[in-house]
Amino acid sequence: GLLRALGDSRRPLYCLMICCVINIVLDLLLIVGLGLGVAGAAIATLLSQGISAVIVTVFLMRQKDLCDFSLKEIRIHPKLLKSELLLGLPGGFQYAMYSISNMIIQSALNKFGTDTVAAWAAYGKLDAIVWMVSGAFGIAITTFVGQNYGAGKYDRVRKSIRVCIGMDFAAAILLMLVLVCFRIPLFHIFVTDENVVEIGLKMMATMAPFYWLFVFTEVFSGALRGMGDVVVPMLITTGGICLFRVVWIFGVVALFPTLTVTLLNYPVSWILTSVLFLFYYHFRMKKLTAH
Repeated sequence: GLLRALGDSRRPLYCLMICCVINIVLDLLLIVGLGLGVAGAAIATLLSQGISAVIVTVFLMRQKDLCDFSLKEIRIHPKLLKSELLLGLPGGFQYAMYSISNMIIQSALNKFGTDTVAAWAAYGKLDAIVWMVSGAFGIAITTFVGQNYGAGKYDRVRKSIRVCIGMDFAAAILLMLVLVCFRIPLFHIFVTDENVVEIGLKMMATMAPFYWLFVFTEVFSGALRGMGDVVVPMLITTGGICLFRVVWIFGVVALFPTLTVTLLNYPVSWILTSVLFLFYYHFRMKKLTAH
């Protein structure tokens, strides 16, 4: 996070790559070679993340031009801590809402049987690719907007948001086409049962065509965080994602208890949240221009 805030996105990627390679090697050594099972997986994860932490700390200590990082200077600064909590806690709560709503949906899906649960797990592996890419654009726009907002370059803030929406939109469409075109071989990577695959394909047909809708939520939310505005985006996410999905599950799904209706709460909540973010973003930018 610190390196990305300084405009350096490559070295965090290198750290992640090193961490993943070490984790894979240690998994093979400890689980397959030494037969340590679950404990081996835990040790491999702990060691790989520890090594990654050391590497990224060394990177920060060598970054002298913008961030003179020193282990000896680490201490609690009350004023800075307060500012960081005011910015960080709403953002953390916002992302927690996604997990809470997904748990509620998982509980609803469990009622459709083990094949549906297995299909959802397999589809989740493919679905995660889209959210990781979209999340990367959200992180990028937060950094870019934060730097330009702090410098008072509001025209660059608006332009960067437009460019980021276009890039994220193009990426969402591309990933959607890849998933749809290669859906059968992709599902067969994770499952071989044809009934499970068929259910998984139905899930993809219900959700994949709407991936582009979430672009606006991700980019506007990231941009607003870059401007220090975190409370309203958190409230929008809480209402549009978590509360709406709870109402959908206990209201609409209770009346129409089918798999399609259960999954439709995702695209409908994306539409609702994106519209709310769109209106608030325009309000925020008008207020910014007035100043």
